[in-house]
Amino acid sequence: MTDGDRAHQGFIDKRVYERLKEKEDVMAKAIDGNLLVPEITDDYLEDVKRIISGV
Repeated sequence: MTDGDRAHQGFIDKRVYERLKEKEDVMAKAIDGNLLVPEITDDYLEDVKRIISGV
């Protein structure tokens, strides 16, 4: 936005702020609700075992 553009003053900043707040709320709910649980598959564990054992 330029200084001469008064018709939409602050519109983009307001939208960006609103979207960031929405994302913050989603992340806070995920963290507080224990929704962020790492998923470890059996294949991943087998790969780790192979790396550690040197096979």
